[in-house]
Amino acid sequence: MTWTRIPDDWIEQVEAAGLSKEAERLHIRALVYANKTGTNGEINEAGLRRISLGMRNVSGVVQELCDKFGWKCNTKQPNCVAYLVPWDDQESAQVVQRRKALGAARNRRYRERSLEIKEERDASRDAQSDAVTNATPARTVPSRPNKGKGKGKDKKSQNPSPSAPPGAGSTPEPVSVDGTDIPKLGEEF
Repeated sequence: MTWTRIPDDWIEQVEAAGLSKEAERLHIRALVYANKTGTNGEINEAGLRRISLGMRNVSGVVQELCDKFGWKCNTKQPNCVAYLVPWDDQESAQVVQRRKALGAARNRRYRERSLEIKEERDASRDAQSDAVTNATPARTVPSRPNKGKGKGKDKKSQNPSPSAPPGAGSTPEPVSVDGTDIPKLGEEF
C-alpha cells in the first residue's frame, strides 16, 4: 500500500499559486491515482477521465494546473492527453515495489517458521495439555470465615449453641414493609 504525501505547507502553496478548489481537488486525486497505479506521476487519458468524474470544465482545470502548478504535457501531440504531475514529495514506484517485495518475503519466512515449529511439537505433550485445559474446573466451596473457628460466637451461624434461646439461628420471620409482608426465602409471592 502506498501513501500519498501532502507537504506541511500545502495550504500556502495552493494560495501562492492561486489554484481554484477544482484544480486543488484534481491535483490531489491525480497524486493518489498515480501512487496507487505506480506511474511515478504520469496520468494518461483513461486515468484523467477517472479522476475527473463529476467535474465540469476538466480541460480548463487541467490548463490551470499546467499554467500555475507545474503539470506538464507528456505527449508530443497537439492536443495533450497525458500529463506528468509534479512528483517531488512522493516515493518512486521502484521504492514502493521493493518495500512490497521485502514485506512479502518477510511474511513468507514467518509462515514457514510457524509451520516448522508446529511440526516439531510433541503430540503427547499437546495431548496432556489438552486434557488439562479441557477438564471441567473444580468448584470451590464459598469461603465461610467464621465456620469452625472460635467458640460459636458467630451470630449468623445456623447451629446455635445449646445455651441459646429457642429460635436462635433459625431463619427470620417475614418482614413487613409499609404493611406488606415480604415472603421468606424460598416462598412464592
